[in-house]
Amino acid sequence: MAFEPVSVIWPDNRVLCLDRDLLVIDKPWGLPVYGGHVAVDDIVTRLRRWLRSQDEPDYLALHQRLDRDASGVMLFVRNRDLNPIFARAFRDHAVDRHYVAVVKDEGLPQHLLMVDQIQPAAKGPSRVVASGGLRAEADLHVVSRHGGLALVELQPRTGRRHQLRLQLAHRRAAIVGDALYGGLPGPRLMLHAKELGIAAANRRFVAKVPLEISNWQNMQGLGTAGRIRQALIDSAQRRAPWFSQNSTAFRLVNDGGDGLAGVRIDRFGDWAVIELAEPEAIDRRDELAQAVSRWDCRGVYVKCRPRADLRLRDAEELAPAGPVFGEPAPNTFIVNEGELRFEVSLSDGWDTGLYIDQRENRQRVLRAAKGKRVLNLFSYTCSFSVAAAMGGAETTTSVDLSRRALNRGNRNFLLNGIEPSSRHRLLRAEATQFARRACARGDEFDLVILDPPSFATIGKGHVFRLEKEWDSLIELAITLLAKGGQCLLVSHEVPERARLLRQRTSALVRKAGRTSTGLRDLASNTDCPAQRDNPFPSRSLWLSLES
Repeated sequence: MAFEPVSVIWPDNRVLCLDRDLLVIDKPWGLPVYGGHVAVDDIVTRLRRWLRSQDEPDYLALHQRLDRDASGVMLFVRNRDLNPIFARAFRDHAVDRHYVAVVKDEGLPQHLLMVDQIQPAAKGPSRVVASGGLRAEADLHVVSRHGGLALVELQPRTGRRHQLRLQLAHRRAAIVGDALYGGLPGPRLMLHAKELGIAAANRRFVAKVPLEISNWQNMQGLGTAGRIRQALIDSAQRRAPWFSQNSTAFRLVNDGGDGLAGVRIDRFGDWAVIELAEPEAIDRRDELAQAVSRWDCRGVYVKCRPRADLRLRDAEELAPAGPVFGEPAPNTFIVNEGELRFEVSLSDGWDTGLYIDQRENRQRVLRAAKGKRVLNLFSYTCSFSVAAAMGGAETTTSVDLSRRALNRGNRNFLLNGIEPSSRHRLLRAEATQFARRACARGDEFDLVILDPPSFATIGKGHVFRLEKEWDSLIELAITLLAKGGQCLLVSHEVPERARLLRQRTSALVRKAGRTSTGLRDLASNTDCPAQRDNPFPSRSLWLSLES
């Protein structure tokens, strides 16, 4: 089966101990312990599924905390009779825990006992307080220093939520990659639980320190070849539950959100498509492609998309029509997103026909579209329109300047059993001009989808630049919305401008004399984890108008 090495329920090499009493794992970073999204699963859910697949009882009791973005030793009790022993050990802090972390170094003492009073928070950052709160103690030892950073060993004596992260940040030594507590940017939260000892049970477990931490002094860019291979595997395995669902198109690696700057990898059926944006990632394309080829996919395509004007670049050189490993995919083939079906092509330069990072927005449109008149501007291959039609939209109008994209959109409608007609129109026009004419006619829509490109050629000698057009586009969308209408806005701009989308939309709603009942940020796809200081994935807003 394609992708079998990364679609396992739980990797054997992350099991440190499995016996009748305990299951101990080396937790990968980026997975929640409890309460994961249904499409991702949390660690407890995955481990129970894995135990059942091994014909083992799936009972697990957890007495230990480990943050979602931390890695390392995590212990589960399998023997109910042992629960009191382990519960007492963790409650009384009679557990020997050793962590390593990479932190900012502004003159940290070589040895330090950190003692603070912490005010916990149910969500978001906790804080250090002068009085009250909970007492937190931890020993710190600096192992080495380099370039304003330090590798430290930590031994907490208490077990408070975010204790180590907060205590270090309070001393201006925030952990690298800890955006919540002001840490410097890094490939991940650079915190690892390397050792756990329970004297009462005479058990001790050690998890090997990950390469990005053990090799921290040389952690520039993507890191060593070994680190890249492991990071790719970990990223893909975080999406393992997707392989058992009715979806054959999703993201396996998402840029800095998976600690691999400039690297995105998408699954399209049995093929992998690697898209590279940063200079280092492009320079190491062969190394990355070879690592992905070990996932047993039928073929690996590489598309380099440097952050520059691509009109002057050789498309065949940057995005060759054939795979670099394995067999070529059919010229066009079908992928599934739940009940939706779409045509894709991997041999057509950068244009696959489907933007994977908009999958959950398509599901939002599907759920919201019943009985509504839907306008999809910059419709590309009409995936939003198909979702709306499948959700029971009264009408859909898809507008794009590319005849080729609309032809593919027509085929997407037919693939989903919908005949384009007067109810589902596909119109070739420049989207802004169409919207102006529709406003002049007094047209109204209940749902408008505004997903423009950041840059596009719209005619001989003319270009579309989103940064100059956003305000007028939003004004047009607001004008076209009927009373109680809704609008999905998607920005593909760089973060500095994308962050202004909410502010400018609110201002334009007020300027138009309309009343908003809600303007909410939409979460990224679960397979497209958000990241700091990077435009991927797109920022999306959902606007609801009262009048």
